[in-house]
Amino acid sequence: MKESTKKKTVKKLPKINKIVVKRKTAKKILFAYFYLEDPNATQSAIKAGFSEKTAYSQGQRLLKDVEVQKIIKSKMDNAEITVERVLAEIAKIAFFNVKDIYKEDGSLKKVNELSPDVSCVIAGIETSLLGITKYKFHDKSKNLENLGRYLAMFTDKIEDTTKYNKYSGLTDAELEAEINKHK
Repeated sequence: MKESTKKKTVKKLPKINKIVVKRKTAKKILFAYFYLEDPNATQSAIKAGFSEKTAYSQGQRLLKDVEVQKIIKSKMDNAEITVERVLAEIAKIAFFNVKDIYKEDGSLKKVNELSPDVSCVIAGIETSLLGITKYKFHDKSKNLENLGRYLAMFTDKIEDTTKYNKYSGLTDAELEAEINKHK
C-alpha cells in the first residue's frame, strides 16, 4: 500500500499585535475584550469559550490575571475611561428629569432635539409610522444606588449567624472554673 503524501493542514491561530497567540492566551484576550463590552466576568468567560460550569471561577481568576488586567487597562486608557467620567454618566442618569424630553406643547422631542445629557439617559426608543411613540430609560434607582455605594452612603447589614454555646457568655474566671471541673 502506498502512503498518502498529502500534508496535514494545521489551522493557524490568529496573530494579535504581531504575536502568534496560544489557545490559552487567546481565551484570555477574548475574555478581556468581552469584559470590556459587558463587565460581567461570568458571561465574559462563557463568551470567551470557557465552560458554563466553571465560568464563574474562571472569570474571577482571569480578572486577577496580569495579562488580562494589562489589556483592560490599556483599552480603558485609550477610551479615556476614568472614574470621574463614569461617575458623571451615572449622575446624569440618576438625576435625570423626565420633563427634559418634552416640548413646551407637551409633545415628545425628537432625538436630534435632545441635549447630550438627556440622550445618554435613553436606553431605547419605540417608533411607529407617526414617529417616536415611547422612550425607554436606564434605571434611575439603580444608578442612584450605585452613586450612593460609591459615596459610602449605605452600609449593608451583616447578620451575625454565629451559634452560641453554653460557654459563650462566661467570663474568663468562669471559663477557667469550667475547665477545671473537667480535669
